[in-house]
Amino acid sequence: MNNDPAVRDAARPLLEQTPKDREAVVKRYEEALDGSGDVKKGEEVFRSICSKCHRLNGYGAEVGPDLGTVRNQPKQVLLTDILIPSQAISQGFESYVVETKSGGNFDGVIGPQTPTTITLRHENGKEDVIQRQDIRNIYVTNLSAMPGDLEKQVSVDQMALLEYLKTAK
Repeated sequence: MNNDPAVRDAARPLLEQTPKDREAVVKRYEEALDGSGDVKKGEEVFRSICSKCHRLNGYGAEVGPDLGTVRNQPKQVLLTDILIPSQAISQGFESYVVETKSGGNFDGVIGPQTPTTITLRHENGKEDVIQRQDIRNIYVTNLSAMPGDLEKQVSVDQMALLEYLKTAK
């Protein structure tokens, strides 16, 4: 998200994974779709990782969508959405970058706004309130605020999370 297009172009191949890379990760995790996962283990994963940004049944932060809305999605769709989060970003949960006149950069999901401020939401419910008069530029990114490498935090066994998301009441 650097201002200099040359820096962005140089960094992109180093930092971004290709769709083929991400599809290979999803393929590796497909065994989590077979059989039923341990709902209790899935709840533990939700509470320790997902709840930093998502709510479910009143628990968690309000950065990403409430996961109660995904109960009716097939597990394959949920798995892909979790492991390739930038493929489909829910409306209202796009990631924004705000550049301030003083040279600062902030990124996050837009939260409450007033005529004089905007709020960017982050993991664990943290927020940055930015005065509109201090904004030099604001733009939406094509990247999800959700980490694009969740496989580093959630193992195939821990993807019992899918069963929890489907059954949590």
